Amino acid sequence: MDLSKQYSNPSGPLKTLLDLAFRRRTTGANRPPMPVRVPLRLRMGAIQAAALDVLGEARAPMRPREIHDAVEQRLGQPVSRDTIGSYLSVAARAEAPPVIRTGPGLYSLTRSAAHSRRS
Repeated sequence: MDLSKQYSNPSGPLKTLLDLAFRRRTTGANRPPMPVRVPLRLRMGAIQAAALDVLGEARAPMRPREIHDAVEQRLGQPVSRDTIGSYLSVAARAEAPPVIRTGPGLYSLTRSAAHSRRS
């Protein structure tokens, strides 16, 4: 009986199906590496809240680099230094500033912000 008019060489779609059905199973040793998972994006305000928490726990004014390192440690993922620097600059110039610039390159939490963060 000659249905497909071929005997030993299967057609394209049939060959693909047969290749899939009879391909070698991969084991852990020859499996391709898993792609590196990109960390999910932080929720809005997470970096700012972490910076305020860090400043609230500090006993003395801190430098932006110290704040940045503490925020990264708190959040468990990399954070841009520019984000921390920008937030500190903007927060210190706000109408009701949560952060005060105490000297060249030193920032601290204002008393009102410290009080409201404790509550």
